[in-house]
Amino acid sequence: MPGIRRWWRTMRRWSRDPGRRAIYLGDNTVLAQVKGLKMYLDSRDLSLSPHLLLDGEWEPHVTTALLKTLRPKMTVVDVGANVGYFTLLAARAVGAGGGVYAFEPEPQNLELLRRSVEVNGFAGWVHVSEKAVLDKAGSAALHMPDDSHGGAPSLFGGWPRQVVVQTVSLDEFFSEGTRVDVVKLDVEGSESCVFSGMRRVLDDNPGIVLIMEFTPVIVRGAGRDPADFLAAIRNAGFPLRRISPAAHLDPMSAEQLVRSDSETLFLQR
Repeated sequence: MPGIRRWWRTMRRWSRDPGRRAIYLGDNTVLAQVKGLKMYLDSRDLSLSPHLLLDGEWEPHVTTALLKTLRPKMTVVDVGANVGYFTLLAARAVGAGGGVYAFEPEPQNLELLRRSVEVNGFAGWVHVSEKAVLDKAGSAALHMPDDSHGGAPSLFGGWPRQVVVQTVSLDEFFSEGTRVDVVKLDVEGSESCVFSGMRRVLDDNPGIVLIMEFTPVIVRGAGRDPADFLAAIRNAGFPLRRISPAAHLDPMSAEQLVRSDSETLFLQR
Protein backbone atom coordinates (compact mmCIF):
# COMPACT_ATOMS: atom_id res chain seq x y z
CA MET A 1 0.00 0.00 0.00
CA PRO A 2 1.47 3.39 -1.01
CA GLY A 3 0.53 5.05 2.27
CA ILE A 4 2.29 2.45 4.39
CA ARG A 5 5.40 2.46 2.19
CA ARG A 6 5.57 6.24 2.44
CA TRP A 7 5.34 6.07 6.24
CA TRP A 8 8.12 3.49 6.42
CA ARG A 9 10.43 5.61 4.24
CA THR A 10 9.72 8.59 6.49
CA MET A 11 10.36 6.58 9.66
CA ARG A 12 13.69 5.29 8.34
CA ARG A 13 14.78 8.83 7.55
CA TRP A 14 13.85 10.07 11.03
CA SER A 15 15.62 7.11 12.65
CA ARG A 16 18.92 8.48 11.26
CA ASP A 17 18.28 11.90 12.83
CA PRO A 18 19.70 11.86 16.40
CA GLY A 19 17.48 14.79 17.39
CA ARG A 20 14.21 13.17 16.42
CA ARG A 21 12.84 9.67 16.69
CA ALA A 22 9.64 8.09 15.39
CA ILE A 23 8.69 4.43 15.18
CA TYR A 24 5.68 3.00 13.37
CA LEU A 25 4.16 0.42 15.71
CA GLY A 26 1.45 -0.89 13.42
CA ASP A 27 -2.30 -0.47 13.86
CA ASN A 28 -2.02 3.16 12.60
CA THR A 29 0.06 4.14 15.64
CA VAL A 30 3.37 6.00 15.75
CA LEU A 31 5.55 6.45 18.82
CA ALA A 32 7.36 9.77 18.38
CA GLN A 33 9.75 11.97 20.29
CA VAL A 34 8.30 15.49 20.56
CA LYS A 35 10.17 18.15 22.51
CA GLY A 36 11.96 15.45 24.46
CA LEU A 37 8.70 13.71 25.34
CA LYS A 38 7.35 10.39 24.08
CA MET A 39 4.01 10.67 22.28
CA TYR A 40 1.70 8.11 20.72
CA LEU A 41 0.15 9.51 17.53
CA ASP A 42 -2.37 8.36 14.92
CA SER A 43 -0.57 7.92 11.58
CA ARG A 44 -3.82 8.60 9.67
CA ASP A 45 -4.42 12.00 11.23
CA LEU A 46 -3.98 14.94 8.85
CA SER A 47 -4.32 17.76 11.39
CA LEU A 48 -1.98 17.36 14.36
CA SER A 49 0.30 14.38 13.64
CA PRO A 50 2.09 15.79 10.56
CA HIS A 51 3.08 18.94 12.46
CA LEU A 52 4.37 17.01 15.47
CA LEU A 53 6.26 14.50 13.34
CA LEU A 54 7.80 16.93 10.85
CA ASP A 55 8.06 20.18 12.83
CA GLY A 56 8.38 18.79 16.34
CA GLU A 57 5.70 21.07 17.81
CA TRP A 58 2.15 22.33 17.42
CA GLU A 59 1.01 25.97 17.46
CA PRO A 60 4.45 27.39 18.36
CA HIS A 61 3.04 30.74 19.54
CA VAL A 62 0.62 29.05 21.95
CA THR A 63 3.33 26.63 23.07
CA THR A 64 5.66 29.54 23.88
CA ALA A 65 3.00 31.50 25.76
CA LEU A 66 1.94 28.48 27.80
CA LEU A 67 5.47 27.47 28.76
CA LYS A 68 6.25 31.05 29.85
CA THR A 69 3.20 30.91 32.14
CA LEU A 70 3.77 27.54 33.78
CA ARG A 71 5.69 27.10 37.05
CA PRO A 72 6.44 24.09 39.25
CA LYS A 73 3.58 23.00 41.53
CA MET A 74 0.87 24.71 39.46
CA THR A 75 -2.50 23.12 38.73
CA VAL A 76 -3.34 23.08 35.02
CA VAL A 77 -6.57 22.09 33.29
CA ASP A 78 -6.43 21.02 29.63
CA VAL A 79 -9.94 21.03 28.16
CA GLY A 80 -9.90 19.41 24.75
CA ALA A 81 -6.59 17.67 25.35
CA ASN A 82 -6.67 15.71 22.06
CA VAL A 83 -3.66 13.33 22.07
CA GLY A 84 -1.98 15.23 24.88
CA TYR A 85 0.63 17.58 23.43
CA PHE A 86 -0.14 20.45 25.82
CA THR A 87 -0.97 18.02 28.64
CA LEU A 88 2.52 16.50 28.47
CA LEU A 89 4.26 19.88 28.26
CA ALA A 90 2.30 21.06 31.29
CA ALA A 91 3.00 17.86 33.23
CA ARG A 92 6.73 18.23 32.77
CA ALA A 93 6.64 21.93 33.66
CA VAL A 94 4.62 21.65 36.89
CA GLY A 95 6.30 18.45 38.05
CA ALA A 96 5.14 15.93 40.62
CA GLY A 97 4.31 18.72 43.06
CA GLY A 98 1.66 20.07 40.70
CA GLY A 99 -1.33 18.60 38.92
CA VAL A 100 -2.71 18.41 35.40
CA TYR A 101 -6.33 17.57 34.60
CA ALA A 102 -6.83 16.53 30.97
CA PHE A 103 -10.32 16.18 29.47
CA GLU A 104 -10.71 14.32 26.16
CA PRO A 105 -13.95 12.53 25.19
CA GLU A 106 -12.94 11.23 21.73
CA PRO A 107 -12.11 7.52 22.26
CA GLN A 108 -9.09 7.18 19.95
CA ASN A 109 -7.47 10.40 21.17
CA LEU A 110 -8.21 9.40 24.75
CA GLU A 111 -6.38 6.08 24.39
CA LEU A 112 -3.32 7.73 22.82
CA LEU A 113 -3.34 10.40 25.53
CA ARG A 114 -3.43 7.82 28.32
CA ARG A 115 -0.59 5.83 26.78
CA SER A 116 1.56 8.96 26.41
CA VAL A 117 0.95 10.01 30.01
CA GLU A 118 1.92 6.53 31.21
CA VAL A 119 5.06 6.12 29.09
CA ASN A 120 6.44 9.48 30.26
CA GLY A 121 5.95 8.59 33.92
CA PHE A 122 3.42 11.35 34.55
CA ALA A 123 0.51 9.21 35.77
CA GLY A 124 1.10 10.25 39.37
CA TRP A 125 0.04 13.84 38.77
CA VAL A 126 -1.85 13.81 35.46
CA HIS A 127 -5.53 12.99 35.82
CA VAL A 128 -7.24 12.01 32.55
CA SER A 129 -11.01 12.21 32.16
CA GLU A 130 -13.10 10.90 29.25
CA LYS A 131 -15.83 13.47 29.92
CA ALA A 132 -16.62 16.41 27.68
CA VAL A 133 -16.60 19.73 29.52
CA LEU A 134 -19.67 21.93 29.05
CA ASP A 135 -21.83 24.03 31.37
CA LYS A 136 -23.57 21.14 33.13
CA ALA A 137 -23.47 17.41 33.77
CA GLY A 138 -25.34 15.11 31.41
CA SER A 139 -24.68 13.49 28.06
CA ALA A 140 -24.18 14.72 24.51
CA ALA A 141 -23.43 13.42 21.02
CA LEU A 142 -19.81 13.92 20.00
CA HIS A 143 -19.44 14.20 16.21
CA MET A 144 -16.17 12.79 14.84
CA PRO A 145 -14.44 12.77 11.44
CA ASP A 146 -13.96 9.41 9.74
CA ASP A 147 -10.80 7.62 10.90
CA SER A 148 -9.37 10.86 12.36
CA HIS A 149 -8.44 12.05 8.85
CA GLY A 150 -8.10 15.68 9.82
CA GLY A 151 -10.38 17.95 11.78
CA ALA A 152 -11.36 17.88 15.41
CA PRO A 153 -14.41 16.30 17.08
CA SER A 154 -17.27 18.64 17.86
CA LEU A 155 -20.36 18.60 20.05
CA PHE A 156 -22.21 20.69 17.47
CA GLY A 157 -22.25 18.51 14.36
CA GLY A 158 -20.36 18.66 11.10
CA TRP A 159 -18.89 15.13 11.10
CA PRO A 160 -20.38 11.77 10.06
CA ARG A 161 -19.70 9.57 13.10
CA GLN A 162 -21.25 10.02 16.52
CA VAL A 163 -20.64 8.68 19.99
CA VAL A 164 -22.54 9.58 23.16
CA VAL A 165 -20.28 11.02 25.83
CA GLN A 166 -20.79 12.14 29.40
CA THR A 167 -20.50 15.85 30.16
CA VAL A 168 -19.50 17.84 33.22
CA SER A 169 -18.87 21.46 34.13
CA LEU A 170 -15.63 22.54 35.78
CA ASP A 171 -17.64 23.91 38.70
CA GLU A 172 -19.11 20.42 39.22
CA PHE A 173 -15.81 18.62 38.70
CA PHE A 174 -13.73 20.70 41.11
CA SER A 175 -14.76 21.12 44.71
CA GLU A 176 -15.14 24.59 46.17
CA GLY A 177 -11.82 26.28 46.88
CA THR A 178 -9.75 24.06 44.57
CA ARG A 179 -6.66 25.84 43.30
CA VAL A 180 -6.55 26.17 39.51
CA ASP A 181 -3.75 28.23 37.97
CA VAL A 182 -4.08 27.73 34.21
CA VAL A 183 -6.88 26.50 31.96
CA LYS A 184 -6.26 25.74 28.28
CA LEU A 185 -9.46 25.60 26.22
CA ASP A 186 -9.73 24.31 22.65
CA VAL A 187 -13.09 22.62 22.15
CA GLU A 188 -14.34 23.55 18.68
CA GLY A 189 -16.99 26.10 19.61
CA SER A 190 -17.88 24.84 23.09
CA GLU A 191 -15.63 27.42 24.78
CA SER A 192 -18.53 29.68 25.74
CA CYS A 193 -20.34 26.74 27.38
CA VAL A 194 -17.21 25.77 29.30
CA PHE A 195 -16.78 29.37 30.44
CA SER A 196 -20.40 29.53 31.65
CA GLY A 197 -19.82 26.40 33.72
CA MET A 198 -16.69 27.58 35.53
CA ARG A 199 -17.85 30.79 37.23
CA ARG A 200 -17.11 29.49 40.73
CA VAL A 201 -13.66 28.27 39.64
CA LEU A 202 -12.99 31.79 38.35
CA ASP A 203 -14.19 33.34 41.62
CA ASP A 204 -12.05 30.95 43.67
CA ASN A 205 -8.93 31.73 41.61
CA PRO A 206 -8.59 35.47 40.91
CA GLY A 207 -5.11 35.03 39.40
CA ILE A 208 -6.16 32.29 36.97
CA VAL A 209 -4.89 32.33 33.36
CA LEU A 210 -7.12 31.14 30.50
CA ILE A 211 -5.61 30.27 27.12
CA MET A 212 -8.59 29.91 24.82
CA GLU A 213 -9.26 29.45 21.14
CA PHE A 214 -11.76 31.98 19.79
CA THR A 215 -13.18 31.38 16.30
CA PRO A 216 -16.29 33.50 15.67
CA VAL A 217 -17.75 31.35 12.89
CA ILE A 218 -17.52 28.22 15.05
CA VAL A 219 -19.02 30.01 18.06
CA ARG A 220 -21.96 31.03 15.85
CA GLY A 221 -22.26 27.45 14.58
CA ALA A 222 -22.61 26.35 18.18
CA GLY A 223 -25.59 28.69 18.57
CA ARG A 224 -23.80 31.38 20.59
CA ASP A 225 -23.18 35.05 19.79
CA PRO A 226 -19.42 35.78 19.69
CA ALA A 227 -19.95 39.36 20.88
CA ASP A 228 -22.00 38.17 23.87
CA PHE A 229 -19.29 35.67 24.73
CA LEU A 230 -16.61 38.36 24.68
CA ALA A 231 -18.84 40.58 26.84
CA ALA A 232 -19.11 37.78 29.40
CA ILE A 233 -15.32 37.44 29.42
CA ARG A 234 -14.86 41.17 30.03
CA ASN A 235 -17.58 41.21 32.68
CA ALA A 236 -15.61 38.50 34.53
CA GLY A 237 -12.72 40.98 34.73
CA PHE A 238 -10.50 39.75 31.89
CA PRO A 239 -8.92 42.23 29.46
CA LEU A 240 -9.01 40.92 25.89
CA ARG A 241 -5.58 39.95 24.60
CA ARG A 242 -4.51 37.57 21.87
CA ILE A 243 -1.33 35.53 21.48
CA SER A 244 0.28 36.92 18.33
CA PRO A 245 2.16 34.70 15.82
CA ALA A 246 5.35 35.95 17.51
CA ALA A 247 3.95 34.88 20.91
CA HIS A 248 3.42 38.47 22.07
CA LEU A 249 0.33 39.35 24.10
CA ASP A 250 -1.52 41.96 22.03
CA PRO A 251 -4.57 43.87 23.34
CA MET A 252 -7.54 43.59 20.99
CA SER A 253 -11.01 45.08 21.03
CA ALA A 254 -14.14 42.94 20.96
CA GLU A 255 -14.94 44.41 17.55
CA GLN A 256 -11.55 43.30 16.17
CA LEU A 257 -11.96 39.82 17.57
CA VAL A 258 -15.47 39.36 16.22
CA ARG A 259 -14.18 40.27 12.74
CA SER A 260 -11.18 37.93 12.99
CA ASP A 261 -10.93 34.46 11.48
CA SER A 262 -9.51 32.85 14.60
CA GLU A 263 -7.36 33.90 17.54
CA THR A 264 -6.01 32.33 20.70
CA LEU A 265 -6.87 34.51 23.67
CA PHE A 266 -4.62 34.96 26.70
CA LEU A 267 -6.88 36.00 29.57
CA GLN A 268 -5.51 37.16 32.92
CA ARG A 269 -7.00 39.64 35.36
